[in-house]
Amino acid sequence: MMANSRIDKSFKNLTSFADEVLVECPYCKKRAIVFADQGQYTVPYSTKFKAKFRCSNCYKPIDENLWYGPITISPANANCGYCGSPLKYSKTVNKYQDKIEVKCQNCEQEKKYDVHYTLTYADNKQATDPYFGFQLWLQIPFDDNILWAYNFEHLNI
Repeated sequence: MMANSRIDKSFKNLTSFADEVLVECPYCKKRAIVFADQGQYTVPYSTKFKAKFRCSNCYKPIDENLWYGPITISPANANCGYCGSPLKYSKTVNKYQDKIEVKCQNCEQEKKYDVHYTLTYADNKQATDPYFGFQLWLQIPFDDNILWAYNFEHLNI
């Protein structure tokens, strides 16, 4: 039986490069590594693995159960508390907040709302690892965006 010659076996998706991610150490600001055991059939960034952080410069540990990167916050109640209009508000922050003040675009009333959080891996200003949110070591501004790679193998594709 002949193999299908139309299948590109050299193709690698982003997850195939995510087992070793070069990051900036949050303490010494030098290159560190995040190791993750993805497993053979892992959906990208599954919660069934355990990632490890290692800095061979300062050797300081981190709490490997926490997220250190940026988060996008938006109102937990998606409707204005005064007029009921949908609220369209979100911003990226680097620390948790209990409440945010949002001004309704319809009635212009301001009110504090409970916060809904979403982890942010990358945007056009920064790129972070998908496990802890540390800044990627291999990133550079390119026009109005960021060109980034997880590691040197990823950079070479």
